[in-house]
Amino acid sequence: MKKSIGLIAIIALLLSTPSMISSDAATKVADTTTKGAFGQAETPNNFDDQIKSGYVILDFYADWCPPCRKLKPVFEQVATEFPTIRFIKINFDNYNDLINKFGVRSIPTLIVLKDGKEVKRNVGFMSKPKLIKWIKSYA
Repeated sequence: MKKSIGLIAIIALLLSTPSMISSDAATKVADTTTKGAFGQAETPNNFDDQIKSGYVILDFYADWCPPCRKLKPVFEQVATEFPTIRFIKINFDNYNDLINKFGVRSIPTLIVLKDGKEVKRNVGFMSKPKLIKWIKSYA
């Protein structure tokens, strides 16, 4: 097991239907904040607070997407290696406002933000070594 890693947030945006999300509600999310293993839950005030400062990596995914399912354990493992970066998962099927805000057209899509602004984007699966190299290229 990896060492304790400081703050990592994985926001699993899992509402029952997309129609339940208004513009305001789309930014209010539940998250899982963990150290090491994924399991200690907290609730943030809203999505914008989660991305406004520092580095954040957004993972737009869907449960039915094979490359997304393949990326999930890689994303979680890599998150443990970068304790100063916030990692957030966004369910493509449930958050149309965020999909449109970030212009996501394919999944999986990883977007790197610095202080709320997009720095880098990747579409498609990445292996663990490739994802680590990709993250280090901007950090």
